[in-house]
Amino acid sequence: MARHVLLNNVEHKNLRIVTRHGKDLGEAVGSVPTFPTEFAEILREYPIFFRKDTNTGEYGCIALLGFARDENLFLEGDRWDASYVPGIVARGPFLIGFQERQDGGELRREPVIHVDIEDPRISESEGERVFLENGGNSRYLDGIANVLSGLNEGIAASKAMFAALIANDLIEPVQIEPLETKLREINSTAAIVRTKRCRIEPELLFGIGREKKIAPPEHRHQSEFESFAFTSAKIFSRECFEGFANGLPVSVVRAKGFIRFGNGAQLFNFVTGRWELESFEFDRTELVFIGRNVGAEKEALVRTLKKCEV
Repeated sequence: MARHVLLNNVEHKNLRIVTRHGKDLGEAVGSVPTFPTEFAEILREYPIFFRKDTNTGEYGCIALLGFARDENLFLEGDRWDASYVPGIVARGPFLIGFQERQDGGELRREPVIHVDIEDPRISESEGERVFLENGGNSRYLDGIANVLSGLNEGIAASKAMFAALIANDLIEPVQIEPLETKLREINSTAAIVRTKRCRIEPELLFGIGREKKIAPPEHRHQSEFESFAFTSAKIFSRECFEGFANGLPVSVVRAKGFIRFGNGAQLFNFVTGRWELESFEFDRTELVFIGRNVGAEKEALVRTLKKCEV
């Protein structure tokens, strides 16, 4: 059970925090809360959904990590496999609180840091020091303070955002275009998929790392998206193909399949700008490209691909 106490450099002078990641640290979760102040970073890695609390009726945002309650596809052993860790995770066992004090006869509420001393990341023998030998804040604690400050600002921003949405009867179809425009200003390469009742092909959300037992690619895809397939029995230059993958246009949301190099075949997985190759036994090249109006890009993409044949 959590036990939150006010952090101080006397009682907690020897406090250290284990900063690795893992299921044993409570990170085997399918989603985490997220806030508008971190949307620019979150959108590069995670799908964002709005969710209504059935008990309070309040709305909030979540970043999707997996398909089940306890599935986190971004956990790789003790490593978080993404360039940005959501603030609610990065804060570790710390949270922000407020304490009141008199200032010139006026009562003020000031933010202070609390720590959950029952959290499994708490240690006195390993991890990052919270306080320096002289009692000052460590660089790690300064970083945590910045994360908590961002979360605090994000909570306020989230309330203001949803108040505006509710005042306008949530998001009507006429509001979708300006919303998409704003999202593209934040991240021009993010794929935006319109859905009804969150119905979407999971492969469009999570491609990399989702399924290791791969069947040959099929042509199933979300309505409003197009796809085309490319096949070849020839060998491809890996260096040339990696350049091709790095240069895929933003209209390509998803690409998957197999590519044959001189030293064997590789499974290719591409999702909105991120891609990976993984050794896989296959006797030919078969690739599928999915995206908006991707048919218009087919001739140029195939021409570039053929230049990689050796």
